[in-house]
Amino acid sequence: MNAIYPSQERHDGRFGARLRRLRLQQSMTQAEVAELAGISLRTYRNWESGKAVPYPGWRRRRVVEILRTDVDFLLLGVRKDSDAFD
Repeated sequence: MNAIYPSQERHDGRFGARLRRLRLQQSMTQAEVAELAGISLRTYRNWESGKAVPYPGWRRRRVVEILRTDVDFLLLGVRKDSDAFD
């Protein structure tokens, strides 16, 4: 399955903006995150631009690890340790 197609999983539409903000907080380029995550730069750019979100699986888990966040925050803006939304 190709990782650039939109996932049917629930997200709030701001996934790409949070992904970008987290990447910049880590002082990383899109190419660096893509390489570390084992995905193409095009796929990563599609995620960050909001054209697609990653399917559940190792690619998404790897991005979460690289950006030091969690899936709930990335998809929904909710921190696990808080009920607050971003």
